[in-house]
Amino acid sequence: SVQTIMTVIQAVISIASFSIMSRLLTKDDFGYYAVISAITAIFYTLTEAGFGSAVIQKKIVSKSYYDTAFSLSLYTGVIFSVILFLGSGLIAKLFADETLSTPLKVMSVCVLFCSLNSVTKANMTRKLAFAQIGRYTIYGQIIGMVLGVSAALCHWGVYSIIVQNVFGHIFTFCIFYFNLEIKPKWFDVEKKSVREIVSYGGWLTASCIFRTIYQQIDKLLTGKWFS
Repeated sequence: SVQTIMTVIQAVISIASFSIMSRLLTKDDFGYYAVISAITAIFYTLTEAGFGSAVIQKKIVSKSYYDTAFSLSLYTGVIFSVILFLGSGLIAKLFADETLSTPLKVMSVCVLFCSLNSVTKANMTRKLAFAQIGRYTIYGQIIGMVLGVSAALCHWGVYSIIVQNVFGHIFTFCIFYFNLEIKPKWFDVEKKSVREIVSYGGWLTASCIFRTIYQQIDKLLTGKWFS
């Protein structure tokens, strides 16, 4: 029941945000963002790498296992954020034009925080704290929407949607992290836990990557073959 209510509220906020932004921004802005969102969605899947799911499915999670999952999410988040940042020019030319290069660089920040949030959210999911998860996600949505609409009113164009997403991701991670009862250690990796996490998360990640590419390929091809 809680999950249903929170999902409905999140959907209403998304519709409200889209309705407002669609009146303030141009079709070109949304077209560029469609391609950006498709590219970043694939990177989000790569960074998640099943770390959060590995934490949820394990019957007994030791502190070292939890710390390792969080640290691995940090490392992969940094790696893929850097890859997206450095490869933004090439990716922009491949799927649209050079206009996307700088926006992709900015959006690379989201890749890192999305990766980190997968494990912090997993810890609350284990405890069935669905009301907390929903509230924190909604807070992030609202903060992102307010900042995005403000940027759109200042005529920031496609960067308005990027501001909405970047600050939404950052705020969501912060509120999840600072409300954890036990905070994970940074850069603390145990070899045994790495093997367990990777062996569980590897195939899960492969299936998620395939599904994400399948879901996003139309946006990428539209951006490449049409205007």
